[in-house]
Amino acid sequence: MSNFVLFGFFAVAVFLQFTALNFIQIEGVKPDLGLVMVIFVAFLRGYKAGCWWGFVGGLLEDIYTGNFFGLNILIKMFIGCLVGLVEKQFYKDSLLVVVITTWFASIISGLVQYTLLTYAGFLVSPGPVLVKIILLVSFYNAITVPFLYRWFSRASKLYIPN
Repeated sequence: MSNFVLFGFFAVAVFLQFTALNFIQIEGVKPDLGLVMVIFVAFLRGYKAGCWWGFVGGLLEDIYTGNFFGLNILIKMFIGCLVGLVEKQFYKDSLLVVVITTWFASIISGLVQYTLLTYAGFLVSPGPVLVKIILLVSFYNAITVPFLYRWFSRASKLYIPN
């Protein structure tokens, strides 16, 4: 049941990301709730869970969008592993630590995505991408942490065993 609950959390997050969050876009940018969920899981459960749920979250996003299938899987798995590898170095009950971790992980995610798309032949000027998309998404993701992390942390202790 615990994996079903976590899968449900991811499914709801991805659904909201591509539906309701369209109404709160800034400059065409909205938070990446799938990535935020991957960061939370990796931060609370370590790199194996972060990598696995990065795959699941990325797969859900790739299925929903249908573009560049596998791109979100790779990026979210990478971020899940990365955050999971450093999670033992940080105090998990500090909201500030989670906000900063989410901000940095989101920047890394955006840079990896830009790099992969560039290698795939999609050439876009890095300046506007960095300022208008990567930094704004990272800021937006970090802003969602105070609203979601405590709730997710409590829910994971209740419904999702280690």
